[in-house]
Amino acid sequence: MDEAVDARSAAQLHATELHWAALELWMHLAQREVRRVANERDRLLAEWDRLLQDLGGDPARHVWSRFRPLRLSREEDWSDWLAHLLEHSTTGRFAQRLLGDALPGVDDLAAPTVAREQRVSEGDRRADLVITWRSGARTHIEVKIWDESFEKTFDTAEKLECQEMVGSGTFTHFVLVPPGNSDTWRTVAGAGRPSNAPAVAERTWFDVAVALRAALRDGGEGLPWRVWAWSFTGAVEQGILGCPRILRREAGAEAHAPLSSLEPMTQQVEIMRRAQDHG
Repeated sequence: MDEAVDARSAAQLHATELHWAALELWMHLAQREVRRVANERDRLLAEWDRLLQDLGGDPARHVWSRFRPLRLSREEDWSDWLAHLLEHSTTGRFAQRLLGDALPGVDDLAAPTVAREQRVSEGDRRADLVITWRSGARTHIEVKIWDESFEKTFDTAEKLECQEMVGSGTFTHFVLVPPGNSDTWRTVAGAGRPSNAPAVAERTWFDVAVALRAALRDGGEGLPWRVWAWSFTGAVEQGILGCPRILRREAGAEAHAPLSSLEPMTQQVEIMRRAQDHG
């Protein structure tokens, strides 16, 4: 009996040792991945610091949770930022990167007219952004951060087209959502879109961050636009996407970050890389 107990205890001890060995190996590999991503982020960050040196370096260097010049507490506030940056762009590069591939026949995206909270019915339904491009084509964007009432997007788009009495293809429609809500939106779009409703294309706030960085990198905009775009980029990345502020690291110091930062840090690297790779 004692021999059986001893054997069982030895087996349990061996299993525990294997468990801890596997956990230690996983921790080692995870920490190595964190260092790799942190080093890649710092490499990209150095380039962005150079590109945006006239604005104070990369916006990720600053704390945006305490930014007060413009409010950030409501979805309407973020819509106001987007409207301002779209309407005051002299190059149209931000709009081109964010929407251009879904705007057939619209070549000039600079300085459009942007209406905010346009009423689309006799009730309280309003369209967040209605953009009129220089060609006369129209674009409607529903801005989502916390509101997941996605079904209303199709009704708003349909009523907007009826109200404006536009021809087929004159209006394009978008919904702008956090990346984490993409699956929910696609479920609604797949099952909840009425057969007669206009098509609505999806964009995420990740796409906004990439498009803003690409426009800042490309240049051509005036300093006031670049200052607000730089500020908005930092606010989007930290306030909506959850990317952390990046502190400066001493030269030669080894990259270090907690394991919990790996996912947001990887997203931050991908944003910087995509904006930099944009031709």
